[in-house]
Amino acid sequence: MAQLPQKLKVLLVDDTRMARALLRQALQTFPIDFTFIEAGDGQEAIEVFNSERPALIFIDLEMPRKNGLQAVADIRKLCPAVGIVVVSSRVNDKIREVLKSQNVEDVIEKPYKISDISPIMVKHAGAPLKRVNILIADDSKTMREVLASLCRLPSLDIVVTTADDGEKALIEFRTRPFDMVFLDVNMPKIDGIKVLQMMKKVRPGSRVIMLTSDRTEATIRAAVNAGANGYVAKPFTIEQIQGCLEKLV
Repeated sequence: MAQLPQKLKVLLVDDTRMARALLRQALQTFPIDFTFIEAGDGQEAIEVFNSERPALIFIDLEMPRKNGLQAVADIRKLCPAVGIVVVSSRVNDKIREVLKSQNVEDVIEKPYKISDISPIMVKHAGAPLKRVNILIADDSKTMREVLASLCRLPSLDIVVTTADDGEKALIEFRTRPFDMVFLDVNMPKIDGIKVLQMMKKVRPGSRVIMLTSDRTEATIRAAVNAGANGYVAKPFTIEQIQGCLEKLV
């Protein structure tokens, strides 16, 4: 695991206060002691950078007084080595070429997710990946393998444990805590709803996502009443599974 800096001073540059607040909130999910400073346009960004000398800058492109590209060029003259990350919804190949000429390769396109920011923080701040333990319980080997392959996010160090029936799922669950459980409804020995009820008795705060091809209202209601934190119908998509992981982050 990488050694974290004691403090990381970050400059957030965007002409929208809400955009700066959302970015600050996203960054605070990483285990780093941040000091945040802000600027509302390109000209102010240059002035704040000159006085505060942050280690890392997140900057929008479209801003009043001086746009992001102009501000980046001026900041590079003041400090060629500072880390700069462009956060914008207006990025094209031409802009990327201009940024590359300014030694800026890190671009995050709006709207972004935390997983988009994670590689940036690993690169610039040595942020360690968050370790997440996931239990996958399904009687189908193929389904377990597919689901395990989908449980991947750049922002997480994911460790997957599997079980092929309800009894084994409970044994694994009682052995150690899991950050998330993907639990099939129809399983041998003990069905998923009963397993869910027992899991919630052992650890009420555990996050359990039910998996099933049974979309009837009765099954969904039974899962919700038993304490399920989510419900994913088979066949599922990578977006659905990774969406569950995003919520966990």
